[in-house]
Formats: sequence, C-alpha cells, structure tokens
Amino acid sequence: MPKPTGSSNPNIKEIIDMLRSKRVKLYSKLADYISGRPRNGVNLSKIDRVSKKNESVVVPLKVLGGGKITKPVMVYSIKFSHSAAKKIIAANGKCMSLKEMVEKGDKPRVVI
Repeated sequence: MPKPTGSSNPNIKEIIDMLRSKRVKLYSKLADYISGRPRNGVNLSKIDRVSKKNESVVVPLKVLGGGKITKPVMVYSIKFSHSAAKKIIAANGKCMSLKEMVEKGDKPRVVI
C-alpha cells in the first residue's frame, strides 16, 4: 500500500500546519480533509443552496464559478477561480483565505 504523502504545495502545507496548531476541532477536521487525496472543487450553485444571507462558509477545496450566487456570503477557501471571485463580489459577498479565517477565529459552516 502506498504511503500518503500529502500536499507538496508549501502554501497548503502552511495552511494545514496553521489549522492544526490552533487545536480547534473544526480546524483539525479541515486540515485532515485538505491533507487527504485531491478532490474536485465546489461550484457556487452549491454554496448558494446551502448558505443563508450574510452567512460565513468555508470550502476546503477550490471554489469554482459554476452556477450563480444570489445573496451576500463570506466564503473562506484555499483557492477561488477568477469567475467565482467575480460572482461572489458582485453579490456583495467576500472571498477570504483560510489564513484569514484562522486569524479571525471564525468558525463558519463547512461546504463540501
């Protein structure tokens, strides 16, 4: 059985270490999810479906621009596609990094 090696991206390794260092259950679970095998991203249509107006959500994957977002939402993620970021901002939402989430101590709803 092959050994899991985790991400080779130094930025993602830094985020994983930062999440684990805070010893918050949500952050530990996010770190485990991110360090697992690569997965596809999450489309805006799913974020729009599961979130409420002015809610904070975290996506431990890349946010993709598929679909539309109809309400302002603060989205924390590792990466945003260009079209996803434009649509979130156009809906008066915010695109934030996971580092910013940890620094603020925010504990948003997880969207996977």
